[in-house]
Amino acid sequence: MSRHDDDPAVQSTVDALLQQAWDLRHEDSRAALALNERACVLAWNAGLPHAAATSLLRVALCHLILGDDDARTQRQAEQAAALLQGLHDRAGEAEALNLLAHLHSRRGSGQTALDLYHRSLALYRQTGDRNGEAGALQNLALSLLDQQRLADAMELGAASLEISTDLADTRGQAYALLCIGRALAVSGDHAAAADHFERCLALAGTTRDRAFECSSRIALGEALAALGRADAARAQLMKALELARGTGNRGDLAEALLALGHAEQAAGQIDAARALFSEALQAQAPLGNRRLEAAALRGLGCNDHLRGDTAAALQSLQGALDAAQAAGAAELLADLHAAMADLHEAAGAAQAALAHWRQFHAIEQRLRGPGVQRRIRDVLLHTRLQPLRREMEHHRRRAQELGTQLEAYRRTPPRPTTGS
Repeated sequence: MSRHDDDPAVQSTVDALLQQAWDLRHEDSRAALALNERACVLAWNAGLPHAAATSLLRVALCHLILGDDDARTQRQAEQAAALLQGLHDRAGEAEALNLLAHLHSRRGSGQTALDLYHRSLALYRQTGDRNGEAGALQNLALSLLDQQRLADAMELGAASLEISTDLADTRGQAYALLCIGRALAVSGDHAAAADHFERCLALAGTTRDRAFECSSRIALGEALAALGRADAARAQLMKALELARGTGNRGDLAEALLALGHAEQAAGQIDAARALFSEALQAQAPLGNRRLEAAALRGLGCNDHLRGDTAAALQSLQGALDAAQAAGAAELLADLHAAMADLHEAAGAAQAALAHWRQFHAIEQRLRGPGVQRRIRDVLLHTRLQPLRREMEHHRRRAQELGTQLEAYRRTPPRPTTGS
């Protein structure tokens, strides 16, 4: 990096490029990447270290979204984190750690992701950044949700929602509602989940975050499908797929294809479902996301089963089982053990079927047992009572203020009157 005195004109240009890219990151990630790369080159050549580090971090963010080269993304994010730490920019360092956590979470390195999210949360709290704190809590919740710690995820999601509501942060509220809804869906309460997703989608529509709108529509579509509302589900999923293709978010694309594949499969459209599952498997490959790989293979295996090809079904489902175990995706593992049990039972392999049923019931108990359900109900009740508590606190403070004003008025001596 060449060293010159700060050039206000270059700094202004870089700032404008970064802002434009930030606004576009979830609408057109490819365009955002080009803007961030241009900003990075300008800042580097002008000797603007902070702008160069920030630009590099945002380049890494776009690569993360596009899923085009994880090794490069990690190098860029780690370099940006080191630079920002050296520049004593705690907020920037927190953003970099958060990005690295996303990357490890996607790879299935859950504990590494949790550690990085905790470090990011600590930095946001040190700087008093409550928006950042809410976001970090929400990311921690999602990471716990990936590990099937439903009640813990809901508690952190509720804490994030409370902060975002206090700050009147619409986007933060929407993200927290999506997290809570996902936990409810995994717990089996699809009606409550759909309610959260509908509220989430209404808020998402007020932002420019089309990738988040896509995620919200996928979640809502899956909940509606579970409730038997097939037409409404398909409409949401078709819109989600359109958004995913537009933004360039590879993870969203795979998720939308999978959800739509299940909808087509449920409607008996086996050939259409197979094409969607195959595309999802291809789309997720560069991400190294074992959960998405397992979900795509599961869809293909169930398709083979419906076509009567037991051997092909067992091969795909075994591959899905291996990938789901590597990802630690307990909910998916439960579904796969149930599917494998059905296949072995149909083939007359009673012992193998029994082994898979036992695995299925053990996971179900861990995921949705009475203790977990009780904690989820407690968190949900707390979340629903928060608006009422907030309103009561407002009225209490107002009454206290009026009481103080009245007491001050009583203690003020009356003004003497003068005769005419």
